[in-house]
Amino acid sequence: MGNPKAVRELKKPKNIGLISPIEKENLERCIVEVEDPIGARNWNPAPQIVEQIKNLEFGTRLNALREEIRTTLPVLKIKERAKPVMESLKETEGEDQQIRMAKSLAKVLREIPVVIRDNELIVGSLTKEVRGALWFPEIVDWLADEIDTISTREWNPFILSDEDKQYYLEEVHPYFKDRSSLSRIYKTLPEDIREKYSAGLWSNGIAQEGHIGHIIVIDRMRLLRGIGWYKARALELMEKADKCSPHYPDRLCFWKSAVIVCDAIKDFAHRYAEEARNMAKSEKDAKRKAELEKIAEACDRVPWNAPRDFHECLQSAYRRCERDRLSYHKKAIKR
Repeated sequence: MGNPKAVRELKKPKNIGLISPIEKENLERCIVEVEDPIGARNWNPAPQIVEQIKNLEFGTRLNALREEIRTTLPVLKIKERAKPVMESLKETEGEDQQIRMAKSLAKVLREIPVVIRDNELIVGSLTKEVRGALWFPEIVDWLADEIDTISTREWNPFILSDEDKQYYLEEVHPYFKDRSSLSRIYKTLPEDIREKYSAGLWSNGIAQEGHIGHIIVIDRMRLLRGIGWYKARALELMEKADKCSPHYPDRLCFWKSAVIVCDAIKDFAHRYAEEARNMAKSEKDAKRKAELEKIAEACDRVPWNAPRDFHECLQSAYRRCERDRLSYHKKAIKR
């Protein structure tokens, strides 16, 4: 079995001297409780499977999906996400910031349009359009400077409808121009730094304009547990918490936020399940009808529960990525 003390020393996180004692304690506890959260140490695929993946050829379904993406111009959608976010933030002014952001995400997940396209087996999309982007005004609001040229610029143009343009100018920009994360950060900078920033001599780029994107949003434990486990865990911690602890108010808001988001994720998945069932009712092709019924079954189960097969596993993983991309921009999906 080896030396237990040596094993404990080996598992201790290194180079964490600059974090707080509480953060250090949490890291050490996580390493003990979940030694390999993403399954990296157990990643040992059979060589024949790797070769099969390398030699895969695109079939009719994937070629159709690729061609649709390749031949479609990108569209910028403002109202679909900005409207529920703005309405929620207005309704929750004065509440804890964690609660406010959780409620705004929940409103987005319950109101943003859902779409299932032909040939899809794993469903989920940020927009109804095949190539579409959403606007995140609570984080950064530079669009006012490019509102008249974003559809015609030479580099990476985005189609912007007149309705979305009007809604942005009349509703979104007036509310968020002084409330976005970047604008609030800019106000706190010393005057000499602001001058350099405006002249392009200083910038903290991605760290100011959004969350750093290098995040592993899909890991073994999340897939095995399901979102329902996290809601139950948050409720358990709320029940057992030391209410006399100075950290209790912040922790309580975090746990409440987790419950809000978990419930919204479940509703979001059920919206896709309902859409698939409605489409199956009118589908004339027997094969596609069976596919839609299977999609509905998968979306009813995951990501709330643990997946039972590979299809549900992929759907669960993709739903988590979709949820995170609806929450904030500059998301990079790892592994």
